[in-house]
Formats: sequence, C-alpha cells, structure tokens
Amino acid sequence: MEEDNILNVEKELQIKILEEENTKLKHELIKCKILLKEIDSDANPDLVSDEEAICVEQIRRLKEVSEDRELSTDEAKKLDILHKNLKLARGEDLRVKSANKVKKLSSADLTNIAKK
Repeated sequence: MEEDNILNVEKELQIKILEEENTKLKHELIKCKILLKEIDSDANPDLVSDEEAICVEQIRRLKEVSEDRELSTDEAKKLDILHKNLKLARGEDLRVKSANKVKKLSSADLTNIAKK
C-alpha cells in the first residue's frame, strides 16, 4: 500500500515537471514568434512544414558532426538529399542557375570582331 502511494507521488511529480516544461516551451515559442515578426513582418512561422523543419534539424546535426570529423560518404549523401528536400519543401528551384557573364554586343562590335 505504501509502495503504491510512493509510485503515485512519483507519477504526480513527473506530470508536474512535464507540465512546467510544456509551459516553459510555450512561452519560448511565443518569444520566438514575436522576434520573428520583428525581423520580418510578413513572416508566418505556421507556414514552415514538418518536412522543412526535419531537414533543417538533420542538416544542423550533420553540421555538428562535421565540426569534429569529416563526414562519411553516407553522411555526405544524406546531406545532399536533405538539402534537395529542403529546397523542394521551400518551393525553390533545384537547378543551379549560372550567371550569364556574356555582355550583349552591338552590331558594330560584332562587325569589328568579324573583321579581325
């Protein structure tokens, strides 16, 4: 009987600790949303998809690993896949666009080049 009371007290304590942690995290989330609004008034944190959040978190973990050692081939492949998935989740183009460094030449310039 006394053992049951001890277990119940432990469970109640764990519940109380989890409720306090939940409240703390809710307040932290509110602060982060406020800060985000101050930085970008058009930002909407609710538009971040689960896929995007997962990719960002996994990329962060791989970054931490890479600070201590070189990434393995599998880790590098995962990073590449996560990066592509993150771009897809954000609706960005996967193709790398090269900047066109060729300037437009006038007809006179082209004629001069042809004469040479």
